[in-house]
Amino acid sequence: MCNYDGKIDEQTINIDGVEMVIEYHYEQDARNPFKEWDNLSEVYHTARWMDFGEIHQSMGCILSSLVWDTPANTGSEKWDDFIYDLENDEDEAIGRAWKILDNYYIYQYKTLYMNRDCEKFLFITSKKNAAKAFLKKIVTKDVRERTRDCIKGEIETFQHYLEGEVYGYIAHLPDDHPDDLINPDDYNDSCWGYYGRDSVEESAKSEARYLAERYNDDMARAVEEKAREDERERIALHAAQTYAYA
Repeated sequence: MCNYDGKIDEQTINIDGVEMVIEYHYEQDARNPFKEWDNLSEVYHTARWMDFGEIHQSMGCILSSLVWDTPANTGSEKWDDFIYDLENDEDEAIGRAWKILDNYYIYQYKTLYMNRDCEKFLFITSKKNAAKAFLKKIVTKDVRERTRDCIKGEIETFQHYLEGEVYGYIAHLPDDHPDDLINPDDYNDSCWGYYGRDSVEESAKSEARYLAERYNDDMARAVEEKAREDERERIALHAAQTYAYA
């Protein structure tokens, strides 16, 4: 969706002799990446005002929910022991939970500050899903590293969303660019939905380079065509003058 309201700044760059203007804008209708996209990780969190993922009152509650679903919970006594530790020594219970989850999941834990509140997030995927995502039967060292890199990227994208760092760009020729041979309005483009300033700048400059190269190619053809047209007119004028004096 193109939205031109949140302009941040613009820059003019020279590419092979062509000046290109790049405008950077905030994306006014940014989408929550964990609501709109398919992600490798699932999200468990304590941010009760956010309408996605699994919401719990505390990290202890998140971990107890996950531990309950693992094969490690093979009887009511183990579960009762865990709940007892959670109620009486939360640090001990959480420590035990992390050790249990290491056997079944790949995850990253993150504390994020939102609306002046400290919220806890757990981005997690099962080892089974990780192996499947990378077309393997088991979780190898390579799969584990690639899974962690993937989850890290998903977290970075989510942080950009939370912090309002979602952008779009418009690349075009300067407004005062001459239009005697070709129409400058044919050399503009825009794109939206970039999470992070680095990504939008990289894409914008790449598109500006493409537009400049296309402009130079079209201008070269237009100049050649103009030269041929001038030559035809010169020949026609010369023939007319010759005929007139004959």
